[in-house]
Amino acid sequence: MQVEFKGGWKKAAWVVMGASLVMSPCAHGQIAPAPKDSRPTAPVAEPGQPASAPLVVSRKPGEPPLVEVPFTPLEKVEIRGTGTIPIILIAPYGMDWRLWETFMERNASRYKMYAITLPGFAGTTAPSAMPLGGFYADGAWTLNAERGIVKLIEDEKLDAPFVIGEGYGGHLAIRMVMMQPDKVSGAMSLNGPATVELPGQSNPRMPREQREDFVARTMRAAERVSDEDFFARQKVGIQGAIRDSARGEFIASMVDGGNKATFLQYLCEFYSADLWPRIGNLKKPIAVLVPMVGDQAAANKVPKETWRRWFQAARRNCDVVYFEKCMPLITEDAPQELDRSVHAFVHGKYVPGKSRFASPLEKYIAPEEGGPAEIDRLPEAPPEGEPAAPVAVPAPEGDGPKEPAPAPAGSPSPK
Repeated sequence: MQVEFKGGWKKAAWVVMGASLVMSPCAHGQIAPAPKDSRPTAPVAEPGQPASAPLVVSRKPGEPPLVEVPFTPLEKVEIRGTGTIPIILIAPYGMDWRLWETFMERNASRYKMYAITLPGFAGTTAPSAMPLGGFYADGAWTLNAERGIVKLIEDEKLDAPFVIGEGYGGHLAIRMVMMQPDKVSGAMSLNGPATVELPGQSNPRMPREQREDFVARTMRAAERVSDEDFFARQKVGIQGAIRDSARGEFIASMVDGGNKATFLQYLCEFYSADLWPRIGNLKKPIAVLVPMVGDQAAANKVPKETWRRWFQAARRNCDVVYFEKCMPLITEDAPQELDRSVHAFVHGKYVPGKSRFASPLEKYIAPEEGGPAEIDRLPEAPPEGEPAAPVAVPAPEGDGPKEPAPAPAGSPSPK
């Protein structure tokens, strides 16, 4: 979707993945950088939420001491299921726990599930505004969400749950494995990268000051759009990403009554986040599920190579799994394949995804419910013209992860 800005601002392409504005040029679309502007200002707080005391520091974006805001707890957590495996489900910013409701209904006997709504959405209290001197790269609201999940784990006495998220929620799930490895068993991200690759970059690494400046200028461009037009465009984007029109209308309605400043704060923190230096040091497994919207191998070749490159350094503890011919919201477009992939992941099995060679599943039946004893391995032969294995890339400069040593014989190959 195109947003045109007058007064010298260039055209920017905003691509919606669920309720997440995706600026990744390789995955789904790109946003053109706005003209250079002055340093970012603090965003506006939610109505009724005072900003923290001004804090002026001399440091680079994302460098300690990070700016924090007073803790705002998770006010809406939906608990479902009678199973013994605990799973925390994270909706992206702009949506609420109801995105996961159909998944929870289908899997009620398999897991104990806790679906959270991020603070600031669906009528919940937003965190305080980022104080002066803070950077989006500090991730003040993201850290607040992380603290909320940790508190949920402690309050419910959960024994190392799995964390699954969509979009920004997937990014947050990966962050939980990196920052709180002793609290979780693993993470699954649906279309959410660890670090977003911005336009003109050959890999996700870029100087934090440059990333911060790009995001701040993008924020200012978005602020020029009226609230009514902003949310109308989000709803159109969401509905266009879901085949079932009734379901698309329902999910799009989740943005009603939202606050644009809240939406944009989460978005800017997402695109300012730099988890790349930690990607090669994962201590718990992650699986990244990537929808491939197109039907042609050639059209999907670049996105696949991009996602492989993003997680190449983590390949010993990471599966990048593709959902062929799948719309952006996997929860809606491939529910049975998602169920099967989640079941395989939490049991330490091969994560099958959705192959272009296989017919869509009408229903997934778990082994303990009378289904197949083994998770069938889908065809691995790549279509003509696609590489059979991830493309090797040199280690990024600076503080990026180093290329790991070759895996020992018999280790599973990266997907």
